[in-house]
Amino acid sequence: MILKECKNSGATPPSEFHTTLFVETVYWIAAAIIRAPAIMASSPTSTQARRLAIFHSAACQRFYGRRAADASAAVQYDEARQLFRPDSQQRGSTAWRASTSNRMWTYEDRSAPETWECSSGRTGREPFVLPVWVRTAQRAVKAFVAPGAEWLAPAVWKAGTTSLNVALSRLTPYCRDAVHSGLSPPCAQTRELHSHRPGPRDWPAAPRSKGPDGRCSRASAANGCARIGTFAAAPHSKIFAFVRDPVDRFVGTALAALSGPINNCSRNWYFGRVCPHTLPTIRELASKLLRGFPQQQSTLPLPDHWLTQAYFLSATDFSGAPLRYSLLGKLETMRDDMQLLLGMLGEGAAGDGGVGGGGGGGGGSGGATTNLSRLEHINQSGAGWKKKQVRALVEKDAEIMAAVCTIYAQDFACFDYPLPPICTSAAGAGRHRPSR
Repeated sequence: MILKECKNSGATPPSEFHTTLFVETVYWIAAAIIRAPAIMASSPTSTQARRLAIFHSAACQRFYGRRAADASAAVQYDEARQLFRPDSQQRGSTAWRASTSNRMWTYEDRSAPETWECSSGRTGREPFVLPVWVRTAQRAVKAFVAPGAEWLAPAVWKAGTTSLNVALSRLTPYCRDAVHSGLSPPCAQTRELHSHRPGPRDWPAAPRSKGPDGRCSRASAANGCARIGTFAAAPHSKIFAFVRDPVDRFVGTALAALSGPINNCSRNWYFGRVCPHTLPTIRELASKLLRGFPQQQSTLPLPDHWLTQAYFLSATDFSGAPLRYSLLGKLETMRDDMQLLLGMLGEGAAGDGGVGGGGGGGGGSGGATTNLSRLEHINQSGAGWKKKQVRALVEKDAEIMAAVCTIYAQDFACFDYPLPPICTSAAGAGRHRPSR
């Protein structure tokens, strides 16, 4: 499907937008460093306290100068672009108003057009990924959900979700790959997500048995309605999430999304070196991201993987209330954070599934340790040495880093990752002027 270009009436001029955004980036990241709590002792609990304090600080939550979404407009599903956006025309049946509008504003809200002047059209199919929500009070993202919604975790793609999917399925009652269930047939129509008020019927039920890999048979599993994503959150749900260094995540996403064109050199990655056309290919993609993201994200490879991590963590429950996080893990410290997480979920969490789930073997804390020691080996975007080589090249490329510094600026501030020097240099700043 090819979407025609739409004139973005009322939107900030491209050059002005990116210049202003660059200045804001430098200011707010500096503010995050200044306002963050002093570094405490490096115990797991103090580390968590610091991470959560930074995430909840004004430097993160008001990174773009505001927090509340525009709840005055009705919600409209744009089927062609696969996104929800405000409907200024208040179209009757699609109208819905959030009871609260306090979620964090993200790059996706800031960069999306303020008005939409052309017809969205129809695709006639249910998208595999959940739609993007821009300038709306509600925001649903795919999530790992425990039986009875006892806990919930937004699926932050390319931030260890494959490892998390496997670990949770082996160490808790969660069924492996349930995060992707509910599509065929759809348990909830995408265009109706904003009005599909969830309840216990949408929550997963405890499986009767599991295989050694954490998967549940169709007969023994009731995965609930994964299509509603974070809307499944309940007052009793324990909420957690995992994030990753923004540059590493961008590189990992690029290698996964462009694996075909990038890996078509002779003898597997050009005799151990990066393919000559890797940078030009990623550079072209970065330019496309700056020109039309997020309103044209459905045309990208792995479309929802390019969303900012702040976008995922700004997800809400059905009422539009921000999720209340109890733990914020990082891919770089995933093993230690998973041990802390299992303790937070309760002693039974590590033994309920174990390695073999209900099928036997590896239960208890010993099983958890065995599994967690292998988490870092579950990787879909390529070997570590490949990503290190590509990252070293990407960090020196002003055009690519213009996209990274601009789109993912809030991620650096919210999750306490060092801002690459090029983001504040003349070389990086001078590239923040693409035409939209």
